[in-house]
Amino acid sequence: MLDGPIMDIVEAQSIGLRPQHIHIYSASWGPMDDGRTVDGPGVLAAEAFYRGVTKGRGGLGSVFIWASGNGGTNYDNCNCDGYANSIYTLSVGSVLASGRRPRYSEACSSTLTTTYSSSTRSELQIVTTDLRHRCTNKHAGTSASAPLAAGMVALALEANPALSWRDVQHLVVRASKPAHLQAEDWAVNGVGRKVSHHYGYGLLDAGLLVELAKAWAGTRPQRRCSVRALRAPRPYDTSQQGYKDWTFMSTHFWDEDPNGTWTLLLENKGDAYNTGGPPGMSPSHQCHQCHPVPCCPPPLWLAPGWFPPLPAPSWRQDLAGGSLQGHISSWFEGLPAHS
Repeated sequence: MLDGPIMDIVEAQSIGLRPQHIHIYSASWGPMDDGRTVDGPGVLAAEAFYRGVTKGRGGLGSVFIWASGNGGTNYDNCNCDGYANSIYTLSVGSVLASGRRPRYSEACSSTLTTTYSSSTRSELQIVTTDLRHRCTNKHAGTSASAPLAAGMVALALEANPALSWRDVQHLVVRASKPAHLQAEDWAVNGVGRKVSHHYGYGLLDAGLLVELAKAWAGTRPQRRCSVRALRAPRPYDTSQQGYKDWTFMSTHFWDEDPNGTWTLLLENKGDAYNTGGPPGMSPSHQCHQCHPVPCCPPPLWLAPGWFPPLPAPSWRQDLAGGSLQGHISSWFEGLPAHS
C-alpha cells in the first residue's frame, strides 16, 4: 500500500484484507514522526480496525501489531499516533541488544511490549529478507521490532488457535519482562508489574508466550471506563488548535481493579505565548478542580493552568502547551477469567 498515494480507503482495504485467512497484520508505518503531527485512522480505516477485531478470524479477532514509531530524536510521542495508540493494535517498541534505548525510540503510555532492533551504530544488526531476492543486515527502527513480535504471536496462535485478539494482548503483557532494559522510569503498577513508557511491560519472551498460550483459559468481557490520559511535552508542537476528539491511551494499569477512586493529574506545560487560558494568565497560575466521573474513576484532579468547570462524562477544554483537548476515554482490560 506504500507504493502510491496513501488514502483512507487504501489503508482500510489493507487493514481489512481477507480477515478470515490472515490472522496477524504487522504494520511498520504511520503518521510523520516529526514531533508535530497528530494523526490517526480515518473513518474507513477506523471501521476496518473495528470489523477486524469483531469479525476477523471467525469472530476471535484479527491481531494488529504496530510499530510504536521512530520519532525519538524529534521528541515525538506515540500517543499522538492514532494507529499505535489504538486499543485494537498491539504497539511494539525497540531496544538494542545491550539493553539501551535507541535514540529513535518514542516513549508513551500506549506501548505494550518491546523486541530487539538495531541502529546504525549498534554492533548487532537485524537481518531479514530484502528486495530482489536478497538479504540485508540494515533493518532497524521499530519497523524491525514489530515483525519480530508478529512472529512470536504467530507461534502463540499455533499453540492455541482459540485465542482472541484480547487474549493475545493479555498474554503479551505477562510474557514481557523488564530483563536488562535500561530506563529511569520503571514503575510498579497496582498489580505489581513493572512498566515503562519506553518499553511497556518489557522484552517479549517468545518461549514464555507460547507456554502461557497453551494454558490460557480466556479473558473476561471488556468494560468501558474513563482512564488516565498521558502525554509528554513535544517541544516542536507549537499548534494552538488543540486535540479535537482525540483519544489518549494507557496500558500501564493492566489487570488493576477499576473500582474505587482514580486520580488524574494534568500539568500545564504551556509557555507565555500558549497558555490555553484567559488573556493574561500565565502557566505559573495554578488551581485545582475535582470532578466526579460516572463509572469507574470518580474524581479527576486538574493541576497547573486554567480549567473551566467540566461537563460529565467527557470534556473538551484547552489545557495548552500544544494544548490538550479531547475526549478522554478508553477501554478497561478486566481481570482474566482464571485469576
